[in-house]
Amino acid sequence: MRYLVRYEKPPGLDGKRRQGKRRFRTADEADNFLAGQVAAVAQGTFVDPSRETLKDYLRAWLKRKARTLRPGTISDYTWRLEKFVIPHIGGVRLGDVRIAHLDHMFDEIAEDEAHDVGPTSLHSILAVLSSALGEAEEREQIARNPARHYGKRNLPPKDTPKVSPWTPAQTSVFLAAVAGERDALLWRLYAVLGLRRGEGIGLRWVDVDLDAGQLTVRQAVTLAGGKVVVGKPKTKAGEDRVAVLDAETIAAFKAHRKAQAAERLKAGSVYEDNGLIFCDEIGRMIKPPAVSHRFRQLAAAAGLPRVRLHDLRHGAVSMLIAVGIPLPVVSKLVGHASTKTTSDLYGHLVEGAAVAAADAVVALLSGTSAVS
Repeated sequence: MRYLVRYEKPPGLDGKRRQGKRRFRTADEADNFLAGQVAAVAQGTFVDPSRETLKDYLRAWLKRKARTLRPGTISDYTWRLEKFVIPHIGGVRLGDVRIAHLDHMFDEIAEDEAHDVGPTSLHSILAVLSSALGEAEEREQIARNPARHYGKRNLPPKDTPKVSPWTPAQTSVFLAAVAGERDALLWRLYAVLGLRRGEGIGLRWVDVDLDAGQLTVRQAVTLAGGKVVVGKPKTKAGEDRVAVLDAETIAAFKAHRKAQAAERLKAGSVYEDNGLIFCDEIGRMIKPPAVSHRFRQLAAAAGLPRVRLHDLRHGAVSMLIAVGIPLPVVSKLVGHASTKTTSDLYGHLVEGAAVAAADAVVALLSGTSAVS
């Protein structure tokens, strides 16, 4: 037996009366729904439940977000939604999505032994879904966003591993080992300036002023859907940020430019002059995965512990903190979205630097440290 509920909706824009109807399996479900609709209309919080499926809504949402987000970000969002959300709850009507559906989705993800999804990834999946549902709430397509507070109560805490990059001594060993490499300068920029992978291979000669001793990060190269995409740096704070070059790095730039000019001359008419500082032998852009692969080869050849290319960036930040550079300055130099990002990633290093600073102050006050 099914129970049919007819209820009054708020009048339309034309002032005409509107009615809705829903069917339920039990009398209690019908009564609870009707009471909720009556209260919502009376309080002015009524939202007409959307009949659009979650799957269709999410795909439309991705198209809208593609106007404002970077291709790499859209690619990541699409993968998370298509891989984990849509297969499990995509067929549910947008207006019907409840916490129980989220429970079902995360239970199914946990049961999938083919894909070991850790806590941080679970929170990332939820964050994308919550963002999409939050927009549906703003558009008054749903009454509330069931994903907004779901993670705190229903997902394990995020993984927050401490950053453990190479030590300064190990980084020095690496830079010495790659000194004769064609792109030795690129590895130096990653290790000394803390550039992101895409920022390094996206650098152009117009972004560098060797007379002034500085470079400006204006673009980044990413991989989206298997294709190389050139866009803005990862964060707004990372755009157009200026890095100061030391004398040794300036000399490395000049040597690299001379070697590139020789390659251009040798290649002749087949050379593609894209103005890139780092490219292949005929001027073409380097693909990001190739840079990571080459880094692993070079690190192994140097006999160093296995780390990611991105850990060179972590190492650069760690060295800035170790020499006492204030956290807001560090955050600005490396293009973090906020000082909080820097603090969350490197808080344990900041604590170590603070202890060292406190010891130095005590030593100074006790007269055990000379003042110049």
